[in-house]
Amino acid sequence: MHGPSPEYDLVVAGGGPAGTTLATLVARGGHRVLLLEANRFPRYQIGESLLPATFNGLFPLLGIDADPGRLGAPVLKRGATFHWGRDDDLWTMNFGGAPDDTEPAPDWPTAFNVRREVFDDVLLGAARAAGVEVREGARVTAIDADGERVRGVEVGSDDGTRWHARGRFVAGATGQGCPLAAHVGTRQPSVFFRNASVFGYFHGGARLPGALAGNVLLEAFDQGWAWYIPLNDELTSVGVVLHHPHTQRLGGDREAAFRDSLARCTYIDGYLRGARRATTPPYAGLRVRSEFSYTHARFWRAGALLVGDSACFVDVILSSGVHLATFGALQAARALNAVLDGELPERLALNEFELRYRLEFTRFYQGLLGLHDMAHDGATYREWLRGMLRRTQGVYLDDAAAPPAQRRRTWQALAWLRKQNAQLVASTAPPAMDAAAALPAIAGELLVHADGLRFARAAEQTDAGDAPDPRVDTPLYDYGKLHASAAPYLQACPDGVDGALALVTAARSRGIHLRVRGSGHTFSGASLPREGEVLVRTNGLDHYHFHAPGRLVAGAGAMVWDIRDLARDHGFDLPVYNGGWAGPTLGGYICAGGFGKSGLSEDAGGLWENIYAVRLVDGHGTLRTITRDDDAFPWLFGSSGQLGLLVDAELRLVPYADATGAPRYPVDERGRVPRRQVDDPRLNDVAPRPDDDKRLFWFTLLVSPAEEADAWAGLEQLVLDHRDVLVPDGGWAGPQLDGAPIGYRYVIRFHEFNPPLVYPRAETFLCIGVMSLLASGDAGSDARLRAIERDFVALARTRRLRLYLQAENITGQVDQRRYYGRATWERFLELKRDFDPAALFNRDVVFPPDAL
Repeated sequence: MHGPSPEYDLVVAGGGPAGTTLATLVARGGHRVLLLEANRFPRYQIGESLLPATFNGLFPLLGIDADPGRLGAPVLKRGATFHWGRDDDLWTMNFGGAPDDTEPAPDWPTAFNVRREVFDDVLLGAARAAGVEVREGARVTAIDADGERVRGVEVGSDDGTRWHARGRFVAGATGQGCPLAAHVGTRQPSVFFRNASVFGYFHGGARLPGALAGNVLLEAFDQGWAWYIPLNDELTSVGVVLHHPHTQRLGGDREAAFRDSLARCTYIDGYLRGARRATTPPYAGLRVRSEFSYTHARFWRAGALLVGDSACFVDVILSSGVHLATFGALQAARALNAVLDGELPERLALNEFELRYRLEFTRFYQGLLGLHDMAHDGATYREWLRGMLRRTQGVYLDDAAAPPAQRRRTWQALAWLRKQNAQLVASTAPPAMDAAAALPAIAGELLVHADGLRFARAAEQTDAGDAPDPRVDTPLYDYGKLHASAAPYLQACPDGVDGALALVTAARSRGIHLRVRGSGHTFSGASLPREGEVLVRTNGLDHYHFHAPGRLVAGAGAMVWDIRDLARDHGFDLPVYNGGWAGPTLGGYICAGGFGKSGLSEDAGGLWENIYAVRLVDGHGTLRTITRDDDAFPWLFGSSGQLGLLVDAELRLVPYADATGAPRYPVDERGRVPRRQVDDPRLNDVAPRPDDDKRLFWFTLLVSPAEEADAWAGLEQLVLDHRDVLVPDGGWAGPQLDGAPIGYRYVIRFHEFNPPLVYPRAETFLCIGVMSLLASGDAGSDARLRAIERDFVALARTRRLRLYLQAENITGQVDQRRYYGRATWERFLELKRDFDPAALFNRDVVFPPDAL
């Protein structure tokens, strides 16, 4: 064993995009870097479709001229085109948000499809140019660790020599099989993306028409989906992703599975007619990848860190792979440069690296989860994906080029995550990170230095205007963008039950009103802070405890779908959860009433039938446990947060129908609910944009079976009266209009009681209504919405029908005192005076000041 063994500042294992990005940026920070690559370049790699941030944000930091000629004449793309969901036609999601049939403007973000053997070679050349010592044909064979710290690696060269490389830090960037990964954190596979892919290359495939020619084409079929990526005028990358359990087909005749799957894809199969399979290296044959969605419980330990596919990977759809690899490497370089320069302690800087990396990973994970619900149309998916990209840094990195609203969202998310100890991971368990006390809180948080190469404390920034203000000066909007909050305002995020008690006690002693925002579908503006109020975000109330068989205590700030997925991880399920998009938190769901989609509430009833107890902090600052035998219990459901700050609820569990094997109750397991649905892009916190002028509104009645026919007649007339704008979207029930049903219908079965504020009669009832994509956010469209709701409210009043008031009351036209009736109103008022006599919570939503 011989060879060089000097001390480096950083030893990087892996010469792909993650490894070269990290090595280059640390070398450009003035440090000595060794990069080890097992192969000789150029070499083949999958992952050819890239996002705009790689070129307009990362390349300048790497010192690379994004000249297409240097990149092997890559294919320019403006976005991605889909045959996906219930639409029969193709639809396109453009990076710049422009209409599909327009040419890109000069400042419009675009990206490329590349041949990775060329692209990766350019990145490796940039590393050499930055002063990185690059050794190809050098494979890491073992890790050198001294106690708690990694000190270096053992290397085997392809000439047969073996030697050691020592460094102050070692980074693993060799992909899924990284030998360093097991020394850093336990691998955690995704419980959702349990997919496998088979892919190959074709010559002579057709292209999408016109300006879409360079777009990736993604097409869903009954067992998965396929990609079609133009790499140049002749060569196309074509792959099939099979969902679990169809992945087992690849264990047999993979060629037959590949061909059969492509034959199920209308457009891709047509584009390949007349094309021929590539037969020369590196594009000959078929390749298979499986179980490729995962993360690790930690991304770093003393002296070592993971980046790229060595750390995490979401899914091959929408080009997130190379972006997450280079984005994570950028955050790692910023952390290491600050540590190596003596500006920040290792623990602080590397926690910041992991925090930012996990935030980006989870935003992609969550966004791509929504794409796999196949029941929607192209407009809905496009809105979902654009919302995801606005929250990620796949289009703009966190520099001056990023829109100010995006930078504010990132600051706020990072501040909240620091406070929550970065318990953020889309997998089966939360990560084991260092104590939150080591992380900066909202004041004095870390920012990116002006040079883009390191983290620095906020006070050290040359441009103080970039430091986030603890006040929030951007108004919040409700789901329908009809109402905006007062600004600026302060916000709080209590961490657990003790934090909730402390917050309410402090607010009560100072006479401060609280506006609780349990995220979910609400049009009424009830969760928007008024002047002088503190906005309470409930994300920190995300604890769980399996404390008794068949029961699960879950924090009110955890999203309902996250709780459902946690239960399913153990072979159980929730009897009732919301349909549609995964927006509501548990507390928001309770306060809005809480009934589930068809097939759930039709059997199990409303959420109220499936909860044993609820805990809340009332306006006295007292933690109350309210069980089913408490007179106040039925009044919690649909209460709009009037009785206190909900902290958790004890839920009923049932066996999960699709579980493999018998469920095993995890007695006394507790922790934080893994956040697979964090930062839901459909919450619409921000102001409407020109390319986001419509959203899905619904108009809902709660009726008895005997009232159903009369209610449908009224809804049909409502649609006809406003047919110029009220176009039913995605209905499956009710009268037919233009060959399609106008509405939706859920059955909510009566078992023990119905909540007086939702449906006051002791009987099974129906939730029916119509939904439509409608414009809002300007005077004209808002006036049309008011006219629709005016007629909808009149319909309910004249026919003596109930409204789904808690989530709707869109423009505030319902007089709630008259709507509920005297007896119900006065009983609810008694409870309000008992629980919250100073009206600390959500004032002026149900009770006007003169009532209290």
